[in-house]
Amino acid sequence: MEKRHVLSPAEKWLVVKCHQYFVEHKAMNLPGKHARVRDSVSKCLGFAKSTVSNVVADWNQNHDRSFTPKSTTRGHRPRSSVEHFATEIRQIIQESNAACLPISAKALSTELAEREGVIIPVRTMRRALRRMGFSFQKGQTRYFLAESSENVAFRTSYLRKKISNRSESGGVCLPEVFLDESFCNLNHSPGKTWVDETKRRLAKSGKGPRMCIVGAGVVLSNEDGTKRGEWAGNSLVMWPSKRRPKRRRKADIIDDNDDDDYHGNFNSVLFEKWFEELCSSLKNTYGTCVIHMDGARYHKRILNPCPTTATSKADIIAWLTSKGVTFESRLTKAELLVTVKANRERPSYASQVIATSHGHTLLFTPPYHPELQPIEVIWGIVKNKIACRPSSDMADLERRLKTHLLK
Repeated sequence: MEKRHVLSPAEKWLVVKCHQYFVEHKAMNLPGKHARVRDSVSKCLGFAKSTVSNVVADWNQNHDRSFTPKSTTRGHRPRSSVEHFATEIRQIIQESNAACLPISAKALSTELAEREGVIIPVRTMRRALRRMGFSFQKGQTRYFLAESSENVAFRTSYLRKKISNRSESGGVCLPEVFLDESFCNLNHSPGKTWVDETKRRLAKSGKGPRMCIVGAGVVLSNEDGTKRGEWAGNSLVMWPSKRRPKRRRKADIIDDNDDDDYHGNFNSVLFEKWFEELCSSLKNTYGTCVIHMDGARYHKRILNPCPTTATSKADIIAWLTSKGVTFESRLTKAELLVTVKANRERPSYASQVIATSHGHTLLFTPPYHPELQPIEVIWGIVKNKIACRPSSDMADLERRLKTHLLK
């Protein structure tokens, strides 16, 4: 294919002069048939009519014999200098989040002006932040608590103990038991569904009577090094939640909406009874186990509680005396509590005593880390299956829960 010839400025000027000649010739009204001027120029010089049109249009617009080509690249308007301060902007946002301080586009523009001396309009700052991948939203506030120094140390210690129960092949040396509580509402439904352009959805609220669930899953190692899981004995228990009476302001009417969390239907007495039976069953079936559970209040009933701010001064004095701690009689309650803090013992939990009495090791998972509890995934999968079809009553809900959980 022949390479396209690009006209030089001299050739373009020749096209213009030839075009001017034929225009003048046509204006003289000489007899005979007159062709279109650009057709005549094209035949005379052997150039395409489109080339003649482009050259003539360029001359009529600019009247420049050099025919300097103009840039035809389309682009956006020049961007603000904010793009050159992306690193500084990220640093300011990270510093604000680390200090638990909210940051807005206006505050960010002000801070950048003070640090770098550059003025960035607020709207420009918002557009730049979106291009950089930032979004203005509530964010995950629990992340700060999960990454506190105390929780990081707790998490490290927990993971170290958990890894110590791993064999070289990746299996578990001792059976691991994960226990947890959950719930499922009778009208549980998925959060999303397909709707038409009206976006209206006829569905129940997803609340209603609630079924509480508690269970313990056991992770075991096979001879080939693989792992398997199963429910521990009769650990899977379900019961309908009890409704708490709620009084309205202007009428002594009980509201039967069951909005209480399942924790309100479980206490240390019920849990310790269930946990005692679980530990005994585990010992008889699997031998010594490593038990993992979260730090819910009823999981950690303290056997040796120490005085708190709610304790009377007389009881604080009695506690210090029983521990053989000497103190001045003129000390105030606040000063006595400082003395209590300096002399308190390591807390002893009832669940820990129960597990140890059966030869098991009990580990509490760190707060704000549900991902360390595999049983949480099971609850989620089962609830999604329940949400696909609403249950008719509590008996139907319990039957379906057992069917999906025991598969």
